[in-house]
Amino acid sequence: MIKRKNKILILLSIVALFATAFSGFFYSSKVAIGAECDFFSIDNTYNSVVLVGDELYIPSLDTVSVIDVSTNTLLETTISTEGTALDQAVVVGDDIYWADYNGNVIVINTIDKNVIATIPTGNSPTAIVTNDTFVYVTNYVDGTVTVIDVATNTVTDTIVVGSAPSNMVLVGSDVYVLNSSSDTISVISTLTNTVTDTIVGVLDGPYTAALAGDKLYIASYFAGQSLLSIVDTTTKTFIETIDIELDLQSPPAIVLGNKIYFGGNQFIAVLDTLTNTATSIPATNEVANVYQYMIMVGDSLYASSQYAGGRIVEIDTQTDTLVEIFTLGTPVFDMSENNNFLYVVSQNVGVYVVDPETNTKVSICGPTLQSLEIDTDTITLTYDKELDEDSIPDVTDFDATVNDLSVNVTGIVISGQTVVLTIESDVVYGDDVKLSYTVPETGNIRDPWTKPAAAFEEEAVENITKNCGVIPLTGTNPFSGAIVGNYLYTNDTGSETISVVNLVTSEVDETIDVGTAIYQSTLVGDKLYLSSYEDGEILIFDTSDNTLTGETIEVSSAFYSTLVGTDLYVTQLDNASVAVIDTLTNTVTDTINVGNSPYHLVLGGTELFVSNSGAISISVIDTLTNTVTDTIFTGSQPYSATIVGDKLYVNDYGAEAFYVIDIPTKTNDVDYYVGGNPLYSILINGKLYTTLEGQTGIFIIDPADGSTLDIISTDDAPFYLAYKTNTLYAISLDASTVTVIDTETDTLYVCEPIFSVTYAAGEGGSINGDVDQIVGINQDATPVTAVPDEGYEFVDWSDNSTANPRTDTAIVTTISVTANFSLIGAEEEVEEENTNFRQPTRTGTTLAARFANLVNMGKHDEAYQLVVDFPHMFTKETNPDFPFCSGEIFNDNMKQGDKDGIFSLYNNGIVTEISYLQTFINKLLILKYPQASGPIDGIFGPLTHQGVYRLQGFFKYFL
Repeated sequence: MIKRKNKILILLSIVALFATAFSGFFYSSKVAIGAECDFFSIDNTYNSVVLVGDELYIPSLDTVSVIDVSTNTLLETTISTEGTALDQAVVVGDDIYWADYNGNVIVINTIDKNVIATIPTGNSPTAIVTNDTFVYVTNYVDGTVTVIDVATNTVTDTIVVGSAPSNMVLVGSDVYVLNSSSDTISVISTLTNTVTDTIVGVLDGPYTAALAGDKLYIASYFAGQSLLSIVDTTTKTFIETIDIELDLQSPPAIVLGNKIYFGGNQFIAVLDTLTNTATSIPATNEVANVYQYMIMVGDSLYASSQYAGGRIVEIDTQTDTLVEIFTLGTPVFDMSENNNFLYVVSQNVGVYVVDPETNTKVSICGPTLQSLEIDTDTITLTYDKELDEDSIPDVTDFDATVNDLSVNVTGIVISGQTVVLTIESDVVYGDDVKLSYTVPETGNIRDPWTKPAAAFEEEAVENITKNCGVIPLTGTNPFSGAIVGNYLYTNDTGSETISVVNLVTSEVDETIDVGTAIYQSTLVGDKLYLSSYEDGEILIFDTSDNTLTGETIEVSSAFYSTLVGTDLYVTQLDNASVAVIDTLTNTVTDTINVGNSPYHLVLGGTELFVSNSGAISISVIDTLTNTVTDTIFTGSQPYSATIVGDKLYVNDYGAEAFYVIDIPTKTNDVDYYVGGNPLYSILINGKLYTTLEGQTGIFIIDPADGSTLDIISTDDAPFYLAYKTNTLYAISLDASTVTVIDTETDTLYVCEPIFSVTYAAGEGGSINGDVDQIVGINQDATPVTAVPDEGYEFVDWSDNSTANPRTDTAIVTTISVTANFSLIGAEEEVEEENTNFRQPTRTGTTLAARFANLVNMGKHDEAYQLVVDFPHMFTKETNPDFPFCSGEIFNDNMKQGDKDGIFSLYNNGIVTEISYLQTFINKLLILKYPQASGPIDGIFGPLTHQGVYRLQGFFKYFL
């Protein structure tokens, strides 16, 4: 590829003068401007950059810096060029061939990031091209072209061409060399590396050549030159010189279809190669603003200048119009494009990144994570800036844990400044959630312009998931329950159902009829084994689809069960035994005789402790041999038991105490009186949470001394307890409720009340705004507007409010209202009564309310028409709200004007318009007139409240 950048060259080829003229441009010290995220800081930047893959190579005084444009990161590695100043370059494979001003070509390997060869050329190398076999370099002072074999990085030929070769164009197997001083073009065959043709007749100082089709369009470096020479590359002959009538100044060129864009002074010239005519696009009205660098980004051409503070213009190549002019504040050397972003090399500063959509500098700093929150199954990551919505990591780039257990991320959505993750299972209030993120090579979290966001490991996620208050069940008399994921399955013995309680929404999602009373259930895999006492069987319930599998296991009076390995041990209340079920085959493999009325089992190591409620004892079963190895007698009726360390705390029903057994010795250690008959206990954070028969509240017991640490008040008497991550679910057998308790604070979790606010539209209109809203107590709803259809008008809301727009504030109850609309000017069926009064029936409102609404809206003409149409509705007898006059009075003394709200008074045939009479009459309609004022005083004189009543009484005589 060819990287050509144009310099204003003087005609005399004096090296010293050349170096002096440009030393001020290229060797100034860096001036620090802007914030640290505005640009990549690189000292002594030059005017030629090379993009290789995702790496942008930027030359400076004696080094080459590298930017990884995939992450917008300035690499720490810099390549030393030993004091040489690099100019034009080409890329061959992994190597960059860079011509320097010291008469060499520097070869940089982009893999190892080092100089692998320094190849001497001639005096003042300026242009460089390649056919991937050879590299060709013009030596401006020598009038030669050096040929480098890229396989050996050695010079194989030095070809004499014309005087002051400036630029070259590779066309097929030929290199066209523009000899700026001899006004010729030398054609070198890359097959023989010899000059095969010399084209004469071109204009003076050929410098820029643009290949369009099979023709070369050649411009001069002379300032003010408007001529272009055309060369036919098929015949290698000069065709003609055309005048585009636009003064070019050492212009660069870009070919786009049948158009060539040339940079000029204060304009961009566009040549149509079909007609050889040119137009100009105004770029700026400032002088000394030669556009020397051009690049395409999408359909836009960007042209920049070293002058005017680094002015850049954007041209729409579809319409050839100027889109925008903007500046970076410092002179611009070169531009490169990657992934629709513009990389601009600024003199002595470094490299800016420009967003072509906004034509503004963008930050090169990566996004910073601001917060992490989870609500149910949704984790929201919020960053400090907008993110690239098309760069989405894989779900495996995230590691989420809930209570130290890994959960899968199943979905990712990036929007604005947030990354929203969905995890495979819901969390509940109190769950401990952590998240880790590994930055992938592709598809990472990043903003649209800069490097990716940083990785993080096991960051705590704020859990904002809420469980609320008391959950009413749809089934009755729940005896126990089992937690599966984020669901609590309660065994509703009264209704012979199972209630599926969603612990995230605190609502019952489903109630399933199981046809028998279930007293207890144990989870085995994703199946619940349900104990049916009356039917003497175990039912199997699939929690994946919440259905009974239809398979049953026959036992005798199954009551309580617990899983040991793959064996399910089931107490059989009526026959003093424990059945052992192999859950792999769902068959009873053993029956172990224990004490009378075995109720509860608890596993300690390999031993099962069975509470024999009818035998006042605990049977100890060795689960390795399925034999009873010991019997421990208790003080009273053992109901259930809890293991605390090496102690067994037996809920001794009837004794109102804990009967504490030392497990190693199987002897009674101590008894703790608790003041009620304990039913169930759960050990949480070293404390026993206990339910007492018939008593409201959860009793927190210190197992060290049996003292009551606290009592958590509940509305209902809790019976059974289920627990998951800092949240205790107390199931009430009598009240059929579940109470949610936060065990971190030992308080009931009660959500603030929320209310639904619903707006509906009656016939003839619609509602603009959120019609279904949920608001907290004392909060405001968002405004809504009742919008009438054509031919209809808004009348009022179903709660008699006429506010429109309507905003309900400080809400403390559910609101559901309907907007009423009425046809404008339409009469409906009326009944004639003996009084000859016309009683109109109108949909959605009374005539009086409609009249008041029209007045409030300032529609006085329409209000007047109502009185004309229904005169008897406004008398004191028929409508005490509006007894002001009759239709006859109106018809005799007033008439409707041209819909302008101006009425006229007839007086002996003389008409005088008095618009203020309308105001007076309207006020009378309201029947609230504490004193007269304004124009009324001017006509009727001072009127008091009583005077208004007298006036209305006067009107009454005309009815």
